[in-house]
Amino acid sequence: MQDKGCGYFDWHNEKLSVRAKSVIDELRQQIKHLKEENHMLRTEGEYTSKDDSLYWQSLIQTQLDKNYELGVGLKAVKKTKNILIGLLKLLSYYRLAPESPLPAALDDSCTALEWVVTHSVEEPWLKDYADFTCVFLAGDRCGANMAHHLALKLNGSKLGPELKIEGIARINPYFWGKDPVGVEITDNFRKSMVDKWWTFICPSDKGCDDPLINPFADGSPGLEGIGCSRLVVVVSEKDVLRDRGMLYYGKLVSSGWKGNAEVMEIKGEDHVFHIINLNCENAKSLFKRLASFINQPS
Repeated sequence: MQDKGCGYFDWHNEKLSVRAKSVIDELRQQIKHLKEENHMLRTEGEYTSKDDSLYWQSLIQTQLDKNYELGVGLKAVKKTKNILIGLLKLLSYYRLAPESPLPAALDDSCTALEWVVTHSVEEPWLKDYADFTCVFLAGDRCGANMAHHLALKLNGSKLGPELKIEGIARINPYFWGKDPVGVEITDNFRKSMVDKWWTFICPSDKGCDDPLINPFADGSPGLEGIGCSRLVVVVSEKDVLRDRGMLYYGKLVSSGWKGNAEVMEIKGEDHVFHIINLNCENAKSLFKRLASFINQPS
């Protein structure tokens, strides 16, 4: 895999931005803080229903800006004492359209995963705390879309043996297609709006049936090749993307894929409601469900 210009994840690149380096330093400091805060440590296997919030309590957040993101989670294990410290969350910030049309964002996210693997020995906060046999990919909207493509790319790639993708969380996944399904049939306004979004970010001659946005279009790889053992799809009742997410779930469970799939529908909510109002009850329920999904025994 070649770096397509992201550069952000190449620690030895002299052109690496000062802001990117500061994030690495911030991660190290937060790892140190987690180690010192004994009340945030849990011995592996001692999870109870009260520990559903552990993922959110001990999450490592690095916010560079408000760009869309794809989260890469690694169960964090202090190997000498086998103590579980929640989850290390690494965010992949990628180039945006129209200046960098797709697949630039997907290439950058691949570079992010490559950086994680190649720096697993020399970066202490990865070497000492990250468990590369228990990796999660998670994202909402386009991040959920990219998690799909990354899981397919990893299966059989040179990174595959280095990273065990335990699970994937797809929240309000951004999948689409030329032919309308579900509410798209009668909601011409929103169907037209999403159609235009896609042609803006991906000038493909295949339009909305490009495999990058339609996982069931001609030329798309089979879902049975998704490289993980668990997957959850989260949809919102009022979201125009809801029916695409449900279609994806249905196609996945009937594809011959060997993993366990779950679906969660949030009643009465629209697209990425949890970002707009993260303190609402439905958002809290979503966070608990994701935490429970991640904390399930492997």
